[in-house]
Amino acid sequence: MEKAYSILPMLPAEEPIVVKQWLNSYMKSPWAGVIPQDMYYEVMGRSVGGLFARGTQVAVARDAGATGLLLGWAAYERTPSDVVLHYLYVKPHFRGQGFGIARELLTHINPQGLTLAYTFRTHDARKLRNAKYLPGIARRKAPPHGFVAKGTASEVPAE
Repeated sequence: MEKAYSILPMLPAEEPIVVKQWLNSYMKSPWAGVIPQDMYYEVMGRSVGGLFARGTQVAVARDAGATGLLLGWAAYERTPSDVVLHYLYVKPHFRGQGFGIARELLTHINPQGLTLAYTFRTHDARKLRNAKYLPGIARRKAPPHGFVAKGTASEVPAE
């Protein structure tokens, strides 16, 4: 049976959709912190924008039909030895339905099974087996440089 979606790089026109989904989804996370709601979109928008500015890539699961609807996506950075997953999103209608979108996105961004870290914690992050939660990576202005295997955010090279 042929898959009903393809994993491809995000198109520039899809960036505003991805950012909106990221911010709206993460706002519901108890780990979104103590940012007042009236400041949330400004503060988190700058954070996500900074990740894009430093070269974060996004792989999207796009409906293979004529609509090209985004079913989900993964925002990540890769080094020769590590993969940093900043955020993974699957539209609610497609979660837990056997489509395997999240699993396929994770395989796509990390085909060699490199050390995996993640920076935005959510309830679903507990499903990331053997992944390290290193939020400090997202606060840096420079992209990662093969630090995840060392084990702590404090070991990330300074800017």
